[in-house]
Amino acid sequence: MNECHKIVGRNLIPNYRETTAGSPVRRAPDMSETERIIGNSEHIGINEGIVRTYAWYRENVFDTNNISAM
Repeated sequence: MNECHKIVGRNLIPNYRETTAGSPVRRAPDMSETERIIGNSEHIGINEGIVRTYAWYRENVFDTNNISAM
């Protein structure tokens, strides 16, 4: 079980699909211009990012309007 599985509490099965035309091989945007404009360069690790993202979805999507990913 990887970290994402542990955070979500489920055994998730990835659904890999072929890339579409024009898709980048790796998504790694250069955020330096954004950081310069807003004056902030907060960086968090992948696990904390998953925790925050899942918490947001749980509060704003899964637990509302009878929608569930469980």
